[in-house]
Amino acid sequence: MPADKAPPAGPAPPAPSSDHSLFEQRTRQLMFEVEERKRAEESLRESEARLRAILDNTTSVVCVKDPDGRFLFVNSRFEELFHTSGAQIGGETDHDLFPPEVADELRANDLAVLESGDTIEFEERMPLDDGVHTYITVRFPMRHADGKVYGVCGMSTDITDRKAAEIEVARKSQALEKSNQDLQQFAYVASHDLQEPLRMVTNYLQLLVRKHGGEVNEEAREFIDYAVDGAKRMNSLIRDLLEFSRVETQGKPFVETDIGEIIADSLKNLEPSIRDCGAAILEADSYPTLAVDAGQLTRLFQNLVGNALKYRDPDRPLEIDIGATAQTGRWVFSVADNGIGIEDKYRERVFNIFQRLHTRETYEGTGIGLAVAKRIVERHGGHIWIEDNEGGEGCRFLFSIPTHAGGEA
Repeated sequence: MPADKAPPAGPAPPAPSSDHSLFEQRTRQLMFEVEERKRAEESLRESEARLRAILDNTTSVVCVKDPDGRFLFVNSRFEELFHTSGAQIGGETDHDLFPPEVADELRANDLAVLESGDTIEFEERMPLDDGVHTYITVRFPMRHADGKVYGVCGMSTDITDRKAAEIEVARKSQALEKSNQDLQQFAYVASHDLQEPLRMVTNYLQLLVRKHGGEVNEEAREFIDYAVDGAKRMNSLIRDLLEFSRVETQGKPFVETDIGEIIADSLKNLEPSIRDCGAAILEADSYPTLAVDAGQLTRLFQNLVGNALKYRDPDRPLEIDIGATAQTGRWVFSVADNGIGIEDKYRERVFNIFQRLHTRETYEGTGIGLAVAKRIVERHGGHIWIEDNEGGEGCRFLFSIPTHAGGEA
């Protein structure tokens, strides 16, 4: 045989049968499906464990019932409070655990959810070992993938302490409101009742001086002058106190009003004082229109401008700048002056009633004007405060008014 001649080829290996190939493919497919099922089951177990851990560690009481009211699931908090377990409670209903009136209410709430198919919030009272507790319970239908309802889930949060606090706050608020009403009524009645006898004291003292002035020596006349002055100051104090009490009781409804017109009215009321001290009044180019009590806002600007006129610096010409700035949801107004100013430590105190920073001999007044101003601003939903004037002299009163009546500013 020639060396380069290849030996004859042997028989080819038998080709695998089609049945054998299909068997292997099917086996691999089954093995894959088994692994996928195992992974899915493991994932489901992990998911259930996570859900169970969440439900068991929440402070809320959680339960699931079937449409007939039988318990399907309860969390650890439920078991702890009602001395049961998930194994024991299966198949039981609320009537097996609670007094009839409580169980009837719970069942009615479940039925309301089942009938409506909606999530509903209830306030429920539950008897516990230490007494009756109040819960906010959110109940909602549990559904299969096809949408069919198979039960009701309830998640309850204990609000007993919050409820007690709300009741106490409401009680104190009512008591405070009653006290404020009584105080306002007292201030109103007392002011009216006190004014007449004070007028009588003043009138009779002055009549005494007119009729018997020649018979009264200088010391007695001085005493009478003191008495008349005291009566007049008391009458002024009573009028201011009456005004303070009327901010709430006799306030007018808020009406859209041009603030520029209000400022003009307040300056007109102060015109003699402005002219006497030669004050220069600077105003903004324009002012907004807002829903306000026009009478009270006029009094507010009058009090602030009047305050600047009173506490002017005698060594320099007085300038008063009335500004307005638009901000988000509100307007901020300012009344700035170059007067004697107010120290930082007094800037909160000056808004308290009867607070005075100077003696009556230095500056007259009752110490109520800025307290009235604050009360007017607060009735309009705003705030009032004091800042340094931009020029470094005097001070700057600012107050806010919401763009909507009754809003926060």
